[in-house]
Amino acid sequence: MPLRVSRLVAVRSQCVSWQTLGDMTFFVTSVIVALATGAAVFAFWHVIRGYQFSNPLFYAVAVVEGALVVGLIVAITNSNRGLGDAEPVLYWSYFATTLIIAPLAVMWGVGDKSRWGTGVVAIAMVTIAVLVIRLEQIWQGHG
Repeated sequence: MPLRVSRLVAVRSQCVSWQTLGDMTFFVTSVIVALATGAAVFAFWHVIRGYQFSNPLFYAVAVVEGALVVGLIVAITNSNRGLGDAEPVLYWSYFATTLIIAPLAVMWGVGDKSRWGTGVVAIAMVTIAVLVIRLEQIWQGHG
């Protein structure tokens, strides 16, 4: 019986390694970029149609912000594990900026009742996508 338990532990330790957490950074980056791009397209559609900032657009931006928070948790975990070659000040300043953009864009979009309020949200989502790609480059040491 103890042999089976030790064999199970050995198999599990091979499946989940710290390298998997390092690969998780690329996966989270890809998801965030896809969500931000989708929200940007949705916001540009609002601009083209002349719509004001709406609840569905708010929810789309909230999903992007939630994904950024998940990315923050993964980044903190990987940073504490010593993974990544990022310069800390540069990386965390980029990450803080990325986290602030969406709430500021939402406040602007709600406050500006013209179509350009949603235009600001669209540009903010594109900016988040680009900054997250840059964060991945900095994380890999290409900063």
